[in-house]
Amino acid sequence: MALDKNDRTYALLRAFINDRLEKSALEELFVLLEQVDEKQLNKAIRAILDEKSTHEDHDFIHERVELLQGTILAKIAPVQPPLSQRKWRQMYLAIGIAAMLTIVFAITFLWQQRQNVFLETDHGIASTIMPGGNKATVTVNGQDFELDSNQGELTLGSDSLFYGDGQLLTTTGIQQSVQVKTPLGGQYQLILADGSQVWLNAGSVLTYNTGFGTDNRALRLEGEAYFDVTKNRDLPFTVEINGQHVEVLGTAFNISAYAEEPVVKTTLQRGSLAVANGDQKLVLKPNQQAILDNNEKKITTRDVNAASIVAWKDGIFDFHGMDVEECMRVIARWYQLDIVYKEKVPSVLLGGKMSRGVRLSTFLDFLEANFNIHGEVTPDRKLIVTANNK
Repeated sequence: MALDKNDRTYALLRAFINDRLEKSALEELFVLLEQVDEKQLNKAIRAILDEKSTHEDHDFIHERVELLQGTILAKIAPVQPPLSQRKWRQMYLAIGIAAMLTIVFAITFLWQQRQNVFLETDHGIASTIMPGGNKATVTVNGQDFELDSNQGELTLGSDSLFYGDGQLLTTTGIQQSVQVKTPLGGQYQLILADGSQVWLNAGSVLTYNTGFGTDNRALRLEGEAYFDVTKNRDLPFTVEINGQHVEVLGTAFNISAYAEEPVVKTTLQRGSLAVANGDQKLVLKPNQQAILDNNEKKITTRDVNAASIVAWKDGIFDFHGMDVEECMRVIARWYQLDIVYKEKVPSVLLGGKMSRGVRLSTFLDFLEANFNIHGEVTPDRKLIVTANNK
């Protein structure tokens, strides 16, 4: 049976994929899907995913679905089962759909079947560790304000700070210092007085003085942030980061400047910007990255896929090209962990994408199934990383 975008089956499938399907409708969905040809199911899932995917995701989606389609379908539809096994068939169908979706985003769950029983890997403590979320603190001249996690967006006006729904947080005076700080496991979106937008990642600090947007557009950053800057040729937008100076007129870019990282990375997605350190000054083009070595204090550049690097602001981990240590530092900041390598650091380049909204155990399943790297969490939130040699 083909799936039409206007029929009931397609609507229920879309709701299921987007995590909006009521539990009462699951039975109906699985009964309907038993009549759907596997090619049509594959096509419908890809179409629903494409509704929200970016151009850069298309090749990845196609490759992963095609590569593993046969394996998934072999699990969910080996034979036509008798009526008494319908519940089992529907469970395998649900598992198959979920597996296809997670594979699309390179999140692999460990599958274990013994006498037709599906078993999940037991990760103990890791299964209880939830992902980060909207958490931040604003400090205005020494007074702290904990931001509402249900809001997620704060406007830093010229004389007041208020949430996206218009609720006032506090007023600001002349020549006051304002600091926004996200803890480990936190993030927050900001709208500046000039209309520019900032996405502040976990463990980061953004500081500016009142008067921003009128007589200056100067910021200081520690950690990581994505900036989408409003154009103003008369008032350049500047960011100071660990001795590095970034100046733009109107553009979109990402800066990663964590103290524990060996380099500062400035990545341009749109427009142009100038990066300076001492006497050295470089101008970036879109999809270029400036790398400042914190020891040598020298800037180099390279071509990158900017969309991959800024995926975090849209709720996605993109591990393409990361080594294990860099990946683990990203995970540690988001899940508030200390990383310990049991033996030597596994020497492997990672790949794939995964939602930032999953439990830690899902990431550990992905890591072990795809890269043969085992992770175990201790009660004091240490993640013990071991390379499996089997």
